[in-house]
Amino acid sequence: MISPLPFRKLALTFSIVAALALTACSKPEPNTQANAEDPLPATQHAMDHDGMDMGESPDAMDPNMPMAQASVDVVGEFGSGKPVKVTLHITDMMSGKVMGPEAFEIAHTQKVHVLGIDPSLTDYSHSHPVPTDKAGDWTFSFTPKFNRPYHLWLDVKAIGGKQEYVMFTINEKGAAVPVEKLPALTAVVGNITASLSFDAPLVVGAPAMGHVNILRDGKPFASLEPVMGAYGHIVGISEDWETISHVHPMGTEPSKENDRGGPMVDFHLEPKHAGFLKLFTQIQVDGKDVFLPFGVTVQPAK
Repeated sequence: MISPLPFRKLALTFSIVAALALTACSKPEPNTQANAEDPLPATQHAMDHDGMDMGESPDAMDPNMPMAQASVDVVGEFGSGKPVKVTLHITDMMSGKVMGPEAFEIAHTQKVHVLGIDPSLTDYSHSHPVPTDKAGDWTFSFTPKFNRPYHLWLDVKAIGGKQEYVMFTINEKGAAVPVEKLPALTAVVGNITASLSFDAPLVVGAPAMGHVNILRDGKPFASLEPVMGAYGHIVGISEDWETISHVHPMGTEPSKENDRGGPMVDFHLEPKHAGFLKLFTQIQVDGKDVFLPFGVTVQPAK
């Protein structure tokens, strides 16, 4: 499991090739600023150990923690089957100083992570931006399946600070679609089949142990390779298209590259919102990332 993470939601106005200033905002739609003359965040969202939103509080963030902000350039055509290039210009929100590799700690083998999803909650990606020759600039590419808006979460941990998520939207003029609320406890990707189960029904505020049982060619698969310092990464995104959780498997973690795990990936989840929850289990097989999609329903607190 991960430690509490402050959550900040940013406003973004998208253009095909333009530097777009990201500013923090609260629960309104992603392109709504709390105050057009004040770029500082109006609220902060505290996040518990599983990353789920715990509510709004302007004092939720440690005031001594550096707060990253960014502008972004996007080049490419969404839904074309070709990669879209994203360049982030990351600076410290308080000082305005650029934030290059020296500004961040390594978290799960990487200094910067970006998690992305379209509004249907079907096209998920996990990218690792790399620094460019220009200080404070980071770039990555991903291949969006659709011409839709995409929410991206910039996941960083500044030196001496805490891990934080910064959410923003790109391709805002893309087609808006509803969430595909399809329950699914089985996922099949190539010759990998996985089944998801929980020890107890998923209820808001109630802890539950989850299990992903992984088969390859119909047989238990105990050769999971290390991926970012673990045998798997479980990311959950609620139907509000805003609330994200990120948990890691229970038990022994790999200590060297030739360690192997499986066939069971166990994890702890304590959902904070009722409704549909899309879960992606990321594993590595034969040197390649495999994303196993599941869909579950969280019941309201009793």
